[in-house]
Amino acid sequence: MKKSLLLSTGTAVILGSLTAPSLVQPVEAASDVTIETVVFEHNGTQFTVSLRDYALALATKDGDFYDFYSEFTPDIKAIGISTGDYLNFRDYAMGVTFKSSSETVQDVLDELADSSDVIVEESTVSTYQSINGYDSNMEPIFEEAETPEVISID
Repeated sequence: MKKSLLLSTGTAVILGSLTAPSLVQPVEAASDVTIETVVFEHNGTQFTVSLRDYALALATKDGDFYDFYSEFTPDIKAIGISTGDYLNFRDYAMGVTFKSSSETVQDVLDELADSSDVIVEESTVSTYQSINGYDSNMEPIFEEAETPEVISID
């Protein structure tokens, strides 16, 4: 139950940031810092999914990623932002949850983007992987499958 609540809250925080800045700020005042990717962890592997793909999977409740996500509920570890940095998700969620009434979600994102203590270290970022498909158990495949070399068919 606790993991479900944290997952639901985390999802709401991320998806809320998709619309909040555009609804509360005029376009010309919008910040350049946006969330581009979400970093999940499953069985010790951290991997990225574009925010668009994540939001689409949750909105349509369809597709391989949605099936994986709903079956295994991977942990959200970080968010990738438009500056090219990754922010610790827990710090972002805490900032959004406990922001002052005068702050917007965009204000929190802008502040954290300038705070080096919440930026994920490059040594961790370099280990992030991308999903290259799913196996028959709906587990993600992270590395390209090696094609066996045919030496001779004689």
